[in-house]
Amino acid sequence: MKASRLFLFAVTAVVLLSSCTKEFYFDNQPDGKSSGRTSDKGGITMSHYDVTVGTGDWQLGTDEEGGNYLFASIPVTAIDAQVVRDGMVTVSRGYTDDEGYTVWTPLPMVRAQALNYGTNEEFLYSEYLDFEWSEGFVFIYFTATDLFVDDDPEYWPEFSLRVTVWR
Repeated sequence: MKASRLFLFAVTAVVLLSSCTKEFYFDNQPDGKSSGRTSDKGGITMSHYDVTVGTGDWQLGTDEEGGNYLFASIPVTAIDAQVVRDGMVTVSRGYTDDEGYTVWTPLPMVRAQALNYGTNEEFLYSEYLDFEWSEGFVFIYFTATDLFVDDDPEYWPEFSLRVTVWR
């Protein structure tokens, strides 16, 4: 009798403590550049979209003091009013290391550079990559600490980014 009660308690505990997870994949994003993956765990849904911001995606901006920066606007339809009200958006930069592994760094990030790409002349400065988001969009900003960005798009950077939307 005690064994059957213990067995029933064990089965009930396993059923109650186990969780179900649904995941699905999709590729048709309106911007034509991103693909996503969604996972629903315990009422929180997380979707991520891999996007490349290339030289043609940037716009050149100028601040009040005359310093230059780059900005890009990424449409993300998954950022709706519910996400703005109750959710969260994060962005990470991805790159492939020397051994072929993809490494993700969350934004904002700062990297020290020691090369002028136009002249191959060495000098030290830092690059700052950050983001903002609002309903339907993520805005990416690229600023060099010397506040100079070449106005020739040929020298503008390209980044692989992962936008993650939590609802």
